[in-house]
Amino acid sequence: MRRPCLAPLLLLVCAASVSAQSGPGLPAGPATPGTPATTPGAVRVFLDCGFRTPCYQDYVKTEITYVDYVTVREAADVHVLVTVQFTGAGGREYTLKFVGQEAFKGLDDEVTFATLPTDSEDLARRGFVRTLQLGLVRYALRTAAGRELSVSRRSNPGAPGTNGQARSARDPWNYWVFRTRLNGNTESESSSVSRSLGGSVSASRVTDAWKLSLSAYQDYRENKYTYSSGSTYTSVRRSHDVTVGAVRSLKPRWSAGAKASTSASTYENKDRVIDATAALEFNLFPYTESTRRELTFQYLVGVADYQYQVETVYGRLGETVWHHAARVSFDMKQTWGSLSSDVDWSQYLHDRSLNRKSISVEADLRLFRGLSLNVNARASGIHDQLYLPKGDATDEEVLARQRQLATSFRRSAFVGLSYTFGSVYSNVVNTRIGNFIGGGGGGGMMGRGR
Repeated sequence: MRRPCLAPLLLLVCAASVSAQSGPGLPAGPATPGTPATTPGAVRVFLDCGFRTPCYQDYVKTEITYVDYVTVREAADVHVLVTVQFTGAGGREYTLKFVGQEAFKGLDDEVTFATLPTDSEDLARRGFVRTLQLGLVRYALRTAAGRELSVSRRSNPGAPGTNGQARSARDPWNYWVFRTRLNGNTESESSSVSRSLGGSVSASRVTDAWKLSLSAYQDYRENKYTYSSGSTYTSVRRSHDVTVGAVRSLKPRWSAGAKASTSASTYENKDRVIDATAALEFNLFPYTESTRRELTFQYLVGVADYQYQVETVYGRLGETVWHHAARVSFDMKQTWGSLSSDVDWSQYLHDRSLNRKSISVEADLRLFRGLSLNVNARASGIHDQLYLPKGDATDEEVLARQRQLATSFRRSAFVGLSYTFGSVYSNVVNTRIGNFIGGGGGGGMMGRGR
């Protein structure tokens, strides 16, 4: 006996329930790809992508339908850890590490593929799916689904849109990549108007031996506020920067670099800054493993010439100072999660009391089945604000953040726990009215990640 729909807000739910009990209300179509019912004995896959790593989850689930996707790694036969880093041309290099679990324990693999900076999202996601398919073949062959797999090859593997062309053809640009950007923005309300205009140009050349770069940007921001009395206040911030740099690979774990820049910022009372810095870096692990683990030690030394807009709290309109800094950076991405930390220390040599120390920690840890811990904490001890203007800031300058204020520290912290339980399968993709209730496959207000 069916239950009556007692509340108007439940009409849709009840209608769906009645339809499910009385038979299909829509023409029968093909079974939903990849559901547990249609893939008996299929390989269970946990696709593990970082927060800023596009893995096109919905697209993957609709294109690769001979495996089951699960939401927790403990339920998986294969854990696919996906990491990404930018290439010299401005594209992305994906590294897919396949870790066998349960019956596949000890059966591990790793494959990579790269996108070009000119690739569309469709080309990028097709390349990702193709690479993921190839990596899953060795596992699928050991299941009943393996009998249904076949192998094919493109008739023209060097055709446009494939990565093979860029690697095999002669490069007329000799690895140089150029980028330009121009953007503007405006936003207005009854009592405020904001505008911004910015642009940048850059050129870079990256090979195994050298990294060369040249970049420049200009930024302008204007905010206008209208008080209840009818008077107005306008806040303007301008900044620009031109930087040229070079990094040389010395040995498998050693690198050296140098850069020079000229810049200005009204927010920091800098009318003109000319800076030259040299750096030396040692990586405890080979750079070839940088997508999964890094432990680097850097030392930097340089000289800077400052010209200020107004007199500083130290009574100067300009000065030339030497500075040095040390940095330790750690980054690891493994099947249990990710962990990264940076420790920075810098100092002006003419007055060693002028220094800055900072530490940051980020962690995303899977504690046990379904439970994850996320931590993000940063702290800085600031004692090097040479550029602070003399005199107190006005209330308007403080509220509009028109100039940097004196501070001896800066801190932030975030801690979060998440727990997932219920069905471990996540094969079905349903994007209907995705911004209405969200859910399944990330189809809510934050985007679908296709």
